Amino acid sequence: MRKLELDNLKDGIGGLTEAFGTFLVEAAMYCLEQNNHNGQAVLQVEGYFDEKFELIWSGRLTEEVKGSWYDRKEATEYGATAIAILLVNELTDYNKFKRTRGGTDYIISKGKSTNTKMSDISYLEISGLWKETKNNTLTMRVNLKRKQVERTIIDASAFVIVTEFGNPKTKIHKQ
Repeated sequence: MRKLELDNLKDGIGGLTEAFGTFLVEAAMYCLEQNNHNGQAVLQVEGYFDEKFELIWSGRLTEEVKGSWYDRKEATEYGATAIAILLVNELTDYNKFKRTRGGTDYIISKGKSTNTKMSDISYLEISGLWKETKNNTLTMRVNLKRKQVERTIIDASAFVIVTEFGNPKTKIHKQ
């Protein structure tokens, strides 16, 4: 089983700052630990990739962290962002992340050059679920996000990545 370390985001990754990475780690840690996963969990990835990861992190929830992330909806969205960025970085050749102004969450690109070719660009749309229910499943959320991306993106491929924290799993779709 491969390892996926949340703490790697704290060093900054692919154009994202250390501060933003730490922010994302706290959100993911809150979602995982509030769902009874302490310090590690097995993350099942399905869809475009089929993998299993040992998801690990070093911090623990303090009262300050709990208070900062008390809004579960927001914590879930940013926690899912942490997982998605790490998975893209681990499973693909895309290694740079830049926020977009709408339509999708990120533009992702390959390589080290600032002169990125269109063939080296994709889009990334992310969503999260606190806990999957029969009326709100990973597949339902992926399909909803796929439709959103289809209305917006016409010039490049896109990844839709949805993570659920109750029984940690991620579904990845590429279009």
